Amino acid sequence: MKRWHSLCQIAFSVLDMDDTLSFYRDLGFAPNGGTSLFGGHTSSKLQGYDGVKHDVRWMSDSTVGFQLEFFHYTKPLPRPPRVDARANDIGYQRLSIWVADLDAVLSRLQARGVLPLTQPRDYGDGRRVCVRDPNGVFVELMEGPITHPSMPHLDRYPLPVRTRALSLSIPDLEQALNYFEGILGMERAENHLHSPDMEALWAMDGAQVQSALLWAGDFAVELNEYKTPSGRPRRTDRHVGEAGIYHFALHFNTREDVERSYRYALQAGHASNTEPIWFGLATVAYMRTNQSFVVEYLQFSPWIKRFIGFGEPSYRE
Repeated sequence: MKRWHSLCQIAFSVLDMDDTLSFYRDLGFAPNGGTSLFGGHTSSKLQGYDGVKHDVRWMSDSTVGFQLEFFHYTKPLPRPPRVDARANDIGYQRLSIWVADLDAVLSRLQARGVLPLTQPRDYGDGRRVCVRDPNGVFVELMEGPITHPSMPHLDRYPLPVRTRALSLSIPDLEQALNYFEGILGMERAENHLHSPDMEALWAMDGAQVQSALLWAGDFAVELNEYKTPSGRPRRTDRHVGEAGIYHFALHFNTREDVERSYRYALQAGHASNTEPIWFGLATVAYMRTNQSFVVEYLQFSPWIKRFIGFGEPSYRE
């Protein structure tokens, strides 16, 4: 039985909010509001850091019900990624994003001084190339979208960009599958998102990787265990202000669904900073897997969607 509804959000900790929003606008994303009201005691409990303070902004792609969420922290202070960061370092590492006009996107990025790690390469289903966003996240741009034949057609906004996949570098594939497939009930895909020669796109030429691709609604989640070279662990003093992707969120239909999945994860040996919290407008819990990946469980009242960034975006001309 599937215990999730769909991947609905990917959340970042950012060094500079304006620079980050400008980068993703160049990819084709549209702004969708924000708030400075999420700090304080409740956010501190959820995120496991005392006295947390931050601003939040949201951006939409063409998928209705999905957003990128950007946190800029003033406590703790933002911290840049390690200067020698690599795509196989343990953590949320890469977004795969379909764009309608790859050449136009690359031209806009070049104008702001962002160059791809390689020249675009054609793999038979469209060209692909990789850049890094202002927070060190690897962003794969592709012309050929990833599709899921068993999924119904979803409503779309008229935007020229669509987030297709989130890739993790994990220390143990079997252990990760126990959570993402066994506990969350994500569906294992028969195909793979990347072939070995595509590792060159993010400067991992010749890497040996054991991978699994899972579906969370209409989005793919790719689990990568790098065998050679092996992934380096996170910093021991890592905190929520560390630049990069911090977590993703799954949307559940009811509060009871959140509670049920929360208890199931605890029984399997995973953890949370707090029990699910009901705000009167949403239910939220931040789960921490036994590999220290944060997954947000999210359920909210339909009328509040606009306030938390799931309403109609402001389209760019």
